[in-house]
Order: sequence, then structure tokens, then C-alpha cells
Amino acid sequence: MISNRFIIPVILCFSLALVPTFIHNYMGLMEDDGKTAEGISLNLGEYTLNSIENTRRIKKIFDTQDCINRIYTDSDGNQVSLFVARSYDHKRLYHHPEVALSYGKTIDSLELQIIPNAGRTIPVHIMKNESISEVIAIYALLYDGGFIADPIRQQILNSLNLLVSARKKMTLFYVSGTALQNKSFAESNNLNILMLAIESFEKQKIENPVNN
Repeated sequence: MISNRFIIPVILCFSLALVPTFIHNYMGLMEDDGKTAEGISLNLGEYTLNSIENTRRIKKIFDTQDCINRIYTDSDGNQVSLFVARSYDHKRLYHHPEVALSYGKTIDSLELQIIPNAGRTIPVHIMKNESISEVIAIYALLYDGGFIADPIRQQILNSLNLLVSARKKMTLFYVSGTALQNKSFAESNNLNILMLAIESFEKQKIENPVNN
């Protein structure tokens, strides 16, 4: 039996625990910044849009209704695939996206490069097949206006804030393509498409955020 002197502290503890439950389960509070993957321009620099791939299967994997899967071609005919998805379920985006997007490709090396861009830096995750010295795919993660190097650490550090605030979407930019074609990584099609897609996404007009 609980002593009467502990009743108030116990009630306060239960009340605090109910706050995130009420916000996320009953109110379903989510913030929409008005940007979309579909809003990324069909024309990206000197690259030609080759095709738009079906995303039905991938939407289920990443728990999203907002994604694109496009194939671009450079002036030499080399193809580059651009996939962009936005989801409130962050883990679906950052937890081994290559399993769904580079299925069947051998990836035995993962590294992180910090790429300078327009007065800031963007952490770019690079997946390689070391046996053939080929970059299989690269990706970047955008959340709440900032690019994420370590999404697990970011979620842990932001966990208390996430409990009491509206959920926000994370955006995955994933690019895969041909080998470097004797170019440095900084000049590669993969990195060029990634940066062009990010630039186009961020240029979308930001409407007043909507809380659902």
C-alpha cells in the first residue's frame, strides 16, 4: 500500500508520462513543412531525365507516400538513379536503405565524407565494393533543416524533445549509378546528382508549417 505522502509525486509522474501518449497517440501531432520529394525539379543540371520508376513496392518499405525514383543520363550515356523519400518513421529511412535500393549489389565498405556545399557541410554516406573499387551508392539524410551524420545518435540526443513535440519528417536522398568513369568522387555523377537534388528540394517554397 502506498503511503499518502507519496500520492502527489506518483500522480505527477503518471501525468508526465501521459503527455507524450496524448500528443502522439490521441492528437497525432505531426508537422508538415510543405516540401515534397515530388517537388524536386525534373531537370537537374546537364543531366537528362531518362525514366520515372514505379515506387509502389518501395513506398511500403519506407512507410511513405512521398517518394520519387528517377533515372537520369549524363552526356556520355551513363545512367544515375535518384531516389528521394520523406517519412515520419526515421528508422525506415536510415536503417540500411541499400537493402531495398541496391539489392543484389555487393557492398563491403561504408564510409562518411563531409562535403562542403554553399557555405555549409553535408555528411555523405558512401557505400563501396572494394574488390572492384566502385562506389555503389551514396546517400544523405536531412532532418529539421540539418544534415545528419549519425542518425541513431541524433535520435537518442533528441529523444526527450521528440516525446513532447510534433513529429517531423526525415528526408533520404539516395543516389546510385555507374563507376567513377576515371573521375574523382568530387566530380562523379553520383555526387553531382545528389547535390543538385538537395538544392532543388531546398528551393521549394516553404509554406506555413501545418500541424495535423
